[in-house]
Amino acid sequence: MPLLPFHLATVPLPIGITRIEASAGTGKTYTLTALFLRLVVEENLPVNSILVTTFTIAATAELRDRIRSRLHLALSLFTQTPTEDALLEELRDSYLANASTYRPRLEAALRQFDDASISTIHGFCQRLLQERAFESSQAFDAELLTDSQPLLQEVADDFWRTQFYPAPPRLAAFAINRHLSASSLVNLLAKISSHPTLEILPPYRLTHLASSQATLLTAFDNLQKTWTDGEPTLREIFADANAWAKAESTLRKIITNSKKWSDGKLTTLILDSLDHCFQNPHAQPADYLALVAFTTENLIACTK
Repeated sequence: MPLLPFHLATVPLPIGITRIEASAGTGKTYTLTALFLRLVVEENLPVNSILVTTFTIAATAELRDRIRSRLHLALSLFTQTPTEDALLEELRDSYLANASTYRPRLEAALRQFDDASISTIHGFCQRLLQERAFESSQAFDAELLTDSQPLLQEVADDFWRTQFYPAPPRLAAFAINRHLSASSLVNLLAKISSHPTLEILPPYRLTHLASSQATLLTAFDNLQKTWTDGEPTLREIFADANAWAKAESTLRKIITNSKKWSDGKLTTLILDSLDHCFQNPHAQPADYLALVAFTTENLIACTK
């Protein structure tokens, strides 16, 4: 598309699509009101055939007032009243030369101004869907949401309810301790919906979730057997206060997600929580936090 100089009073008003690019604060509203005026007066377009859209309700109200005011101000051209508007003064001679044609058009536009289609983008889309329900295969009472957050929340809540409510408690505890929740899923959905070209890696299917659950449960069963065989030895090692005194401060930095660990001898609390989560299938998510202390990375940090 070729770039052309843009002079508001003389630029041609062609049939088709013309794109005008402008930065913030460069007078877009002023330009829109002027183009509306020229389309009504010079092209003899009725106000209900001109579509003007903007982003917010407040901006729409301002734009409607500014367009009406400019139409009123333009009438003063035909009474020789100074307007203090550079654009209108530039148009004065042309409009006065065609006063018998232009003035009735302007007066008709003001009488019919309530029919002008000046709205937010979503408001226009809502009206179009209602007026063209058959053509668009939409329900007559279709509602266009301006805020998708409640809808995303509903989707996330449904997923959480269907996938985690019936899941084994250990899997739910694992998800919670990994900071997975309906709220975190909403944040993920918001990013995806606002960036539709993003590719999610690895690709996800519900069948992947079932496979991951089976892998986690198998790993937990193996760990449970290891605990049963090694608990006495672990408790004996932890009972050596000299060997584990320095580990306490490091462990407290690792286990920070629950008030459960705020009092008492931390190593004993960790062992008791491990025993509870292995023996009780309905243990609380906080009990599974004790497993974090036994990752390879954290064992090395606690035994330097």
